[in-house]
Amino acid sequence: MTLIRTLWSHPAWTAGLALLLLSGCSGAEPVGTVSGTVTLDGQPVTAGQVGFISAAGFSAVADIGSDGSFSVVEKLPVDSYTVTVSPPALTEAPGEEGTTAKAAATKVPAGYFDEGTSDIKVDIAEGENTKEIALKASGP
Repeated sequence: MTLIRTLWSHPAWTAGLALLLLSGCSGAEPVGTVSGTVTLDGQPVTAGQVGFISAAGFSAVADIGSDGSFSVVEKLPVDSYTVTVSPPALTEAPGEEGTTAKAAATKVPAGYFDEGTSDIKVDIAEGENTKEIALKASGP
């Protein structure tokens, strides 16, 4: 116990340990931002959400504007991502006594809703990334 107190009280030992611990934290993981447009057969998708899912499990979502534009707020780790495009939220909430909700109208094929069926892949590089997410009415 005296040896441990002696080592901890010695300034060179303390400084060396601090340097060793901090050296592992010196490099930040490279990240990128992504924005762009979502189109369906060349026409803007005017509502919904676009999602980015990496194989490592990182994901981010952005709303699609009325002109088809999107901008992901979160910074994404540099990686390859599967892109999903989901329809807008329900236009009416489910009613009482078991009435059904009206689903949002969308022309986006259902195959783009899920990462398991979407065939859209993008690579996010360090820094700013601009991507056009080009969907086809025939689906993935």
